[in-house]
Amino acid sequence: MSLTPEERKTKSGAGFEVNHEDQKKPDANDSKEQILVDLDSSIFQREEKVEFQQILDILNLLSNEVSSLSQTVENRLNYDATKEKAFDRLYAELDELKKNATFEQIRPLYMDLILLYDRIENTQYELSLSDSIPSTVINLFNSISDELIEILSRREIELIKNNTTSFDPVYQRAIGTQPTCLIDENNQVDRIVRRGFIFRDRVLRAEEVIVKKYTTIIPGEDVLKT
Repeated sequence: MSLTPEERKTKSGAGFEVNHEDQKKPDANDSKEQILVDLDSSIFQREEKVEFQQILDILNLLSNEVSSLSQTVENRLNYDATKEKAFDRLYAELDELKKNATFEQIRPLYMDLILLYDRIENTQYELSLSDSIPSTVINLFNSISDELIEILSRREIELIKNNTTSFDPVYQRAIGTQPTCLIDENNQVDRIVRRGFIFRDRVLRAEEVIVKKYTTIIPGEDVLKT
C-alpha cells in the first residue's frame, strides 16, 4: 500500500525523534568546586612566590649585615693593631728619653773618668820611656787603666775601635797632618793621640788622630816627587 507524502514524513520523523530528556545537563556544583580548586591553586602559587621572594630578601639582608659586621671587625682589629704599635713606639721613645736624661745627668762623671783614663795613659807612656821605673809600677798603672775601662763598659761606654787605618770622620777628629809621598797613604791614620769613646751608638768623644796627607814635596827635601 502506497503512502502519501505526509504519511511518509510523519513516519520518518517519528523514527528519528530525539529524546532531549536523555541528555545529561551540566552540574553547577561541579563547576563551582573546580573554580574554587583553580583559585586555591593560583593563590597557593602566588603565596609560594611571595614567600620565596621574602626569603631571598631576608638572605640578602643577612648577607649585607654579615659583610658590614665583618668589615667593622676588620677595621677594629686594624685600628687596635695600629694603636698598639703606636703605643709600643711611644713607650720605646719615652724609655729612650728617660735613659738619655739619666745619662745626661751623670755624663760629667763619665767624662771625668775618661779624663782620668787619659792621664793614666799619658803617665804610662812617660814611664815606658824611662828605664829606671820598676815594672811593678807600670803594671799597677796598666791595672788601673783596665779597671777604668771595665767600669765604663758596664755603663755602656766603650772605646772606639776601627778595623781600618783609613780616617773616619764619624768617629775620629783630625788634630794634625803628616805629609807622605805615597798617594796610597793619603787620608790614612798616622797615629792616635787620644782614644775616643762611644755611648751605645752615639759618639761621646771622638778619637783624636794625626792623618797622613799626600804631597809631592816632603819637608827637608828639595826634590819634587812624581
